[in-house]
Amino acid sequence: MQPNEATLLALTGGVKLKMRVQHPKVHQREDRKGTYWFFRYWHDELLANGSVKTSRKFHTIGPSKGESKLTKREAEAERDNLLNRLNAAPTRAEAAVQAQEPPEVGAILFGKLAEMWRYDYVDNPKIRLAEPTRIKYNSRLDCHILPRWKDARISEMRSKEILDWLQGECTSWYMMVDLRNIMSGIFTKAQEWEILSETFANPMSRVKVGRKWMVRPEHILSEEETMQVLAGLEDPHLLICETCLSTGARISEVLGLTLKHLDLEKGIIQIRQRHCRGDIDVPKTKNSRRTLTLGTLVARYKEWLSTKNINRPEQWLFPQDEDP
Repeated sequence: MQPNEATLLALTGGVKLKMRVQHPKVHQREDRKGTYWFFRYWHDELLANGSVKTSRKFHTIGPSKGESKLTKREAEAERDNLLNRLNAAPTRAEAAVQAQEPPEVGAILFGKLAEMWRYDYVDNPKIRLAEPTRIKYNSRLDCHILPRWKDARISEMRSKEILDWLQGECTSWYMMVDLRNIMSGIFTKAQEWEILSETFANPMSRVKVGRKWMVRPEHILSEEETMQVLAGLEDPHLLICETCLSTGARISEVLGLTLKHLDLEKGIIQIRQRHCRGDIDVPKTKNSRRTLTLGTLVARYKEWLSTKNINRPEQWLFPQDEDP
């Protein structure tokens, strides 16, 4: 299915006429040409190069004196009829599309497509992307992808050129994969929205970033090294780290714990929400809603609760000092 032509015109960088609501006043003028009613209005003209020329027009309605004179009310009715004809037949957006050849899908600007993806998917409150994911997508777009590709036509995007850019832009293998996947997701959504056809060849599918490589070698701390790190921490950071190590919970899940999620008699915590950068939401995946055993940390939690006077179900287990 071809996308709506007005949508395609916008994505290819074409220009649509502004939708205007005008209701200028009718004036009476007496000069060498006689006495008459007139009004001024804005007129938009779509030029051959796709730009719009806006000018102020003067329109004479009819005589205000003499045998064929018009009353002011009749003059205002004539004004309304003229403006209705200007703003109809067909709609101004359709007129802009009809004034030029329908653009090819391949002429779509990647930057326009990415901004549509941002507005209708990333920042759409009904989609409810996790806040960290939304922040990451916007950051990747603004700092890396759009500065290079916003003016590129999708038919001109070549896998070799994209790969060369990724290798020069990125400082890690993970960042290369991240940028490639975001760009690929933009094309995939465009196909879901029927802006691009199902047969459109996603140029990112041919961008192969190669075998994983590391900026720094992977290193798992030994038991002795781990104890050295923990020895340098104080509560609540120490208790948070101990909880993550003992239960396997994500740090955002531990920060999302409230007193109602803690059962010291059974020695368990219930993972029901997560807290990341001020955003409180459900856990990352459906299977992340789970119950975990605290083990030897029960006594540590009893001491922590008494120190912070945490006794109401809705209180955070690890509140901020400046904003509990």
